[in-house]
Amino acid sequence: MIEIAKSVHWESFLQTADDRSIWTAHQYALGDPTDGGRARVPTLVIGRRAGEAAEEASSNEDKTRAFLRVFFPATVQDEQTEASSEYPTPKFSFSPVTDSQIRRAITQLSLYKAPGPDGISNSVFIHCADLLVPHLGPIYRAMFNIRLYPQH
Repeated sequence: MIEIAKSVHWESFLQTADDRSIWTAHQYALGDPTDGGRARVPTLVIGRRAGEAAEEASSNEDKTRAFLRVFFPATVQDEQTEASSEYPTPKFSFSPVTDSQIRRAITQLSLYKAPGPDGISNSVFIHCADLLVPHLGPIYRAMFNIRLYPQH
């Protein structure tokens, strides 16, 4: 019953989501933890269904695999997508990213965070925003136009 209630609640949330509620949910997910729970995950017990032996995930790698299986299950590809399929109306209208949005995102970066996979420090973006934004805007808009979404 709990699983059904969770599923019904999630479906209801998705049906009524708007840009404000999505943003609020995003802020809650990224908010500072009050009990340190974000930094520690207790040992997980996996596979307590009838006839299955319980398995424990105590290492970070085991916990990661368990979370990946639960939150990102393998999808089953349909053999064919029917041409007459009805799709729901989009919840949000798409508009290309603007230079002011990029500039605003740069102003919200933390100055002393470690660089990401590209090795570029946030301080470069913050101190050189006036030089970078006119080049970043066309790049991001072109990526959306040609539908190129890099994995990293």
